[in-house]
Amino acid sequence: KFIAETGIIGETAYWVPRYMIEGDSARGIPASAPDLKSFKDLNKYKHMFKSLESGDQVNLIGCPVAAWACEDQKRMDSLGVDFYAQALGSETAHWAEIQAKYKRGEPFIAYAWAPHWIHAALDLVEVELPPDHAWPDDITFKYANPELMKEHPEAVQLIKNHRLTNSQQAGMIYEIDVKKRDVEEVVEEWMEANETVWRQWLP
Repeated sequence: KFIAETGIIGETAYWVPRYMIEGDSARGIPASAPDLKSFKDLNKYKHMFKSLESGDQVNLIGCPVAAWACEDQKRMDSLGVDFYAQALGSETAHWAEIQAKYKRGEPFIAYAWAPHWIHAALDLVEVELPPDHAWPDDITFKYANPELMKEHPEAVQLIKNHRLTNSQQAGMIYEIDVKKRDVEEVVEEWMEANETVWRQWLP
């Protein structure tokens, strides 16, 4: 039986580094595309997405595995965006390329999803897609056995009250997947730092 939403919303989209839009004074990076908000703005800035490796080709770091059928190129062609969708062949290569460009302070646009540790590692901004070209959000839910709900109402209330955001989960995913830390250790650390959050979950 349905209890509540989890608070986690699965999102798939294209993202750019925040320094492109707002700049990064600490790294000496000026805002190179301050009014870049949606896909319709991309052609105006396509000259920025060329590199020594791509030559005259304007690349979007697309879905890493062609078999996922993300249809990046079809989406761009349909929207009149003059970019080439580059599939790097694996998630490892995909995230490595994004991190390398970010470290160098280069402009890029890339396929990504949330929650994911990349959003804890890098400050990225979603580029808006028209609704008829965007991926739908994946709302996640909590369900329970009706007998549990009847026999343990306080436990069910705790489950109902429990909510996490994409950002909160991304931080923990980063610690576990990238830093290879123990799950229990990461959760305990999060609870120590967020007591005001989880105490509100208690019935």
